[in-house]
Amino acid sequence: IKIEPAIAWIKAVLSRPIPLIGRLPFPRQLKILGGVLALFLLVVLIATIMSARQTRHSAAYLEIAGRMQMHGQRLTKASQQSVLGIEASFAQLLDSRDRFNGLVTNLIEGGEYRGIEFPAVGGAPAALLEGYVKEGRTGEKDANLILGSKAALIEVGRAVDAINATNTQLLDLIEQLTARMDQVGGLANEIAAAEEMKVLTQRV
Repeated sequence: IKIEPAIAWIKAVLSRPIPLIGRLPFPRQLKILGGVLALFLLVVLIATIMSARQTRHSAAYLEIAGRMQMHGQRLTKASQQSVLGIEASFAQLLDSRDRFNGLVTNLIEGGEYRGIEFPAVGGAPAALLEGYVKEGRTGEKDANLILGSKAALIEVGRAVDAINATNTQLLDLIEQLTARMDQVGGLANEIAAAEEMKVLTQRV
């Protein structure tokens, strides 16, 4: 393979003056080229920093969205348990409500999460967030209503537990009575009445 033509072409290219600055003295050309190179490196550095920041922001947004979903699920579960008067669930309901609201505020207004400062969510994700926030506000209102009725719900829950406990005892007594009447014999009507009472008790 002949390389002489290639070498000749390279020499011809190198011998041509650089556009715009080719007529300047060589030291001046080097200084200008050095400045252009420094400017290019600065632009690359800025782009790299901005890209890294955007990556960190996106990671924070995604993690916050995941935690919002988790607390939303906890909020629903705690609400269901609180309505039944389960006392321990009210603390979880309050905690999930406050954490959910804090995460929403961070996304809407910007803030800090795990040491990463980030701006408010903008663009298309902001529109999606707005719809999710509306649903979250509805859940917040329900949670506030439940928390405001805490004392009454706990009392109702205790009353239901007492009724259930009484029903269990009553069912045991009915079963014992039915067994004794069956042993005695000739009490078919009474046994049927006892079974009917048992069914009614289970429905309470």
